[in-house]
Order: sequence, then structure tokens, then C-alpha cells
Amino acid sequence: MPARQETARTLSAHPHVRFCAATTGPANLVVAVAAANPDALYTFLTDSVGPLEAVTAIDTTPLLATVKRTGLIRH
Repeated sequence: MPARQETARTLSAHPHVRFCAATTGPANLVVAVAAANPDALYTFLTDSVGPLEAVTAIDTTPLLATVKRTGLIRH
């Protein structure tokens, strides 16, 4: 199995991961994570992502506010 696919499957299995997709451009994967607080995010990054051999760089962007969410159907 290619490293990207194996990494995506490993991350997708984590309970904090809400979304994982292969992409084009500077990143190979985009992963949305729900963490309770900054310490929980740090633990996820260091304990779950850090040990993955195929991961060579991580760029995090914490969300400060949500204007619209995907996946919701409104009537």
C-alpha cells in the first residue's frame, strides 16, 4: 500500500479525526481534527502524527470561528 494511503487510513481511524482527504498541491493530505483544547491538539500531533514515518511536515491552522459548516441539510 502506498505510504500516503496507509497514512490516511491510520489517521482516519483516530477518534479525533473528522475528515481526511488526499489533495494536490503543497500538501498530500488534509486532515480535520476535533480537539478539546490546545493541549489535546498538541498530544494528537506529537503522539499520533509525529511517529508516522511518511509524515515529513505538518502545517496546523486552528479554526477560531465557524460561519458555515458542511454536511448539514437545512429545510
